[in-house]
Amino acid sequence: MEGITIVKGDQYHCNCFSIDTRYIASLRQQLLNEGYFVPMQEDHGQVFGLAKNLDNTMQFHIKVMPNGRIEAEIEPRTDYLEHLNQQYSSPGHHYVKELLDRYRIPHGKHFHSLACMFGTIKKPETTTSVAGIVGGFFASIVILGLLNALFSEE
Repeated sequence: MEGITIVKGDQYHCNCFSIDTRYIASLRQQLLNEGYFVPMQEDHGQVFGLAKNLDNTMQFHIKVMPNGRIEAEIEPRTDYLEHLNQQYSSPGHHYVKELLDRYRIPHGKHFHSLACMFGTIKKPETTTSVAGIVGGFFASIVILGLLNALFSEE
């Protein structure tokens, strides 16, 4: 494979693509036009990070770094606790390639792992809603407060 280097990479993220920094703003705008949104995320020095829900459970998350390197993954949506478990993250290689080709953005390729090129999406069998846990927590506080008030009147 001439011009392509395979190096050791991580099994959860695709880091195979980079774009010229002149295309970063254009890529961001095209993704926003296509329904991508700004998710809750940590600052890893990215110029931007956007996500798009793929279904009721999974989302595609893409970050672009100041040097044009793209990092992407398919992971459980932030609505679920499973989002915090790296075992359900998969490289978003094919999604990135499809986007860059469709938007006609020239890009470099450096395959960082075979897992990235040939990985499969690992959906959790069940999900735990963050909203359900938070709602249950606050409902418990209200009930405890009511019980405390009821028994403290005696």
